[in-house]
Amino acid sequence: MQIIKKTQNEIRINLIEIFKILLKKSYVIVVCGLAVGVAFYGVAKMTIEPQYTAKITLYVNNFSGNDGNTSITTGDLSASAKLVDTYSAIITSNSVMNKVVKQSGVKKSKEAIAPCITISSINNTEVFCILVQDTNPEQAVQIANAIADIAPKEIKEIVEGSSVKVIDRAEIPDRPSSPDYKKYMKIGLALGILISSIILFMLAMMDTNIKSEEDLSAWDIPILGVIPEFSEEIRLEQKANNSRKG
Repeated sequence: MQIIKKTQNEIRINLIEIFKILLKKSYVIVVCGLAVGVAFYGVAKMTIEPQYTAKITLYVNNFSGNDGNTSITTGDLSASAKLVDTYSAIITSNSVMNKVVKQSGVKKSKEAIAPCITISSINNTEVFCILVQDTNPEQAVQIANAIADIAPKEIKEIVEGSSVKVIDRAEIPDRPSSPDYKKYMKIGLALGILISSIILFMLAMMDTNIKSEEDLSAWDIPILGVIPEFSEEIRLEQKANNSRKG
């Protein structure tokens, strides 16, 4: 074989020959990649339930205006952005979650709802969003809008001189937010191509059949003689000549 070449002190692997073999069997690699990709997609589709995300956006304001100054300074905005973490803790507290469960009307406990809520600041500003994830899009919207109704009042009572205003309420999502089934298909496609390439490489490495003179010379084996390979045309011509002589 030309894949492995033996010298006096080492054995070298011919990467060019490996590439040629993989290129020659590219159809096998492509078929295996597609098969595994489709399998991953099907398994993900059957086993992973889609999740829907409802989103509300709120504005944090810690400016009270009690000192007679009606302007909002940069310090006020910075403090508002930092208060997002405080507001997140308040919104996910047991007392607020109990009210959210009651107002939303969903048949879930606060322990089941709290892990599905994600609260984050938008670009480190005083605006933050609340994401509610659920397998039922209507339920996700009900929970999110219940938070939008309850959170501003609760925060105003707990944090003095601060308030929260609702910018956007939740709307029913028209498509699932997760999982990304195409991502699973791409992972399966990559694995199928990788595994099939490795298998073809290993099969080529284990193939010890002698197919040409080059295979012998690659192992420094002396060649005693070569049987010429005749094409079909030459064989037919020789057969015709022998018939005439006969």
